[in-house]
Amino acid sequence: MLALAAIALTFNANAQSAHPLPRRPNIILIVANGLSAGDLSCYGQTLFQTPNLDKLAASGIRFTRYSAGAPAGPPARAALMTGRDISIAADDVTLTPDEITFAQLLKNSGYFTSLIGEWDLGGEGSSGAPWLKGFNEFAGYFDARDAADAYAQSMWRYECDPVHNNVQEYNGTEPVYANSGGQKVQYIPDFLTTMAEAFTKNHQPAWFNHNRPFFLMLGCPIPGNGNREVPTDAPFSEEPWPQAEKNRAAMISRLDNNIGQLLGQLDKIGQTTNTVIFFNSDTVP
Repeated sequence: MLALAAIALTFNANAQSAHPLPRRPNIILIVANGLSAGDLSCYGQTLFQTPNLDKLAASGIRFTRYSAGAPAGPPARAALMTGRDISIAADDVTLTPDEITFAQLLKNSGYFTSLIGEWDLGGEGSSGAPWLKGFNEFAGYFDARDAADAYAQSMWRYECDPVHNNVQEYNGTEPVYANSGGQKVQYIPDFLTTMAEAFTKNHQPAWFNHNRPFFLMLGCPIPGNGNREVPTDAPFSEEPWPQAEKNRAAMISRLDNNIGQLLGQLDKIGQTTNTVIFFNSDTVP
């Protein structure tokens, strides 16, 4: 993915493009948390099926010799975003001011960019904050600890004016009302998918935005390590597996369903043939 970006984009990271070029494809990058190739039926997993991801793999390219850039999630994501070889294994990584992400290149070439979900590369007030690293919008969690709360009562939201690229409109926490008071109503991984669907609809290339393409990075906090909360272990409740394995299978199946919903939304708005989708995982648990 980074090699493709390097070929397609020959821009200065600090340059601004006033008039995006038409007919460039939208780009969606989906990063799952702790998913192994062996978890997907298109890579040989036989206990259950992942039909939507299988369909995605069948219609594109499978990278069978690809591995995460580091043994821990944050440095692996740093390697993905910057193209740098990251040799550290740490729970906390903050991108420095001089580290350029491909999101910055895309934004500065005219893409409208959004990050939804888990970030892991710098919090509020740091040099690695998402809005400093190429994202017009951010909805989610700065680190894996917060992203692991399946029924979080709030998330961080950052929005800028879509016309005046760097004019900040909102930057702060926003409640998830359905989970207020400790209620467990809105499952956050599903909520992130819903927001991703809304983003693709609201920012699809059109005459009113000069056919501006979008870049969406969806950081899915599941499946995790199998110990994360899931609303139900169905359809695997009756399987003779340890509970952690049933939970993990249910989360993988849920992730597959969520990806299917997003693909369905792209089809509904007529962007299926105008969108390049990359799906990968940060690390294997």
